[in-house]
Amino acid sequence: WRRYGDIVLRSVCALMFMTGAVMLTRARAFSEQACAARISTWSPLASAVEFEEYNFENYFSHKTQYRRPPTPELEMAWARLFNFPSISIADADLPRIDRLPDETRYLRAQTPELGHGFLAGIEVFHHLHCLNTIRQYTWLDYDDELPEGFLRENPVLNRMHVDHCIETLRLSLQCSADITPYLVLRADNSTLGARADFDAFHKCKKFDRLVDWMDTHAAVQ
Repeated sequence: WRRYGDIVLRSVCALMFMTGAVMLTRARAFSEQACAARISTWSPLASAVEFEEYNFENYFSHKTQYRRPPTPELEMAWARLFNFPSISIADADLPRIDRLPDETRYLRAQTPELGHGFLAGIEVFHHLHCLNTIRQYTWLDYDDELPEGFLRENPVLNRMHVDHCIETLRLSLQCSADITPYLVLRADNSTLGARADFDAFHKCKKFDRLVDWMDTHAAVQ
């Protein structure tokens, strides 16, 4: 019986430990989500926010699928970062973003399963659209034929669009003000003898979770 009692006691202790670990993990996730909501403008995506930590891979010559001359495949890769339908914001939530349900100014959604709130976009995807617009603008003089759907408005509209996007990103960068530090590397082969370590360690929102949310909350087709 004593041996049996020891087994039961150990089992109970193990179960309590695992339960505590799960509760601690959930509490941490909830506290991070609550903190993010507290320091951000209200958003329906707040419930989808999760965080992860990793080092960027952003050395000057580092190759990624987004850093190369324009091709149809590259344009599709960029479009997948931001090309999402509008979502719906309920009337009751508009005051949380400093707006009123004014149908003379704002368009209503017509998606019964999501209610009949007002159409809205999400800033991060607008920012990525703007970054893509600036990227395309830098390739307008590319010698090879540009892919279909590339930036081809008249020069005045191109300039206006790019200036809007530059201002949009400036405002966003100053608003979010990433305070992540990065170190300076020794670089004996450099004329300066040093270079910035742009592969810095960051804490980021999980972008895939936001994409998943957008995929299931479209207010228009």
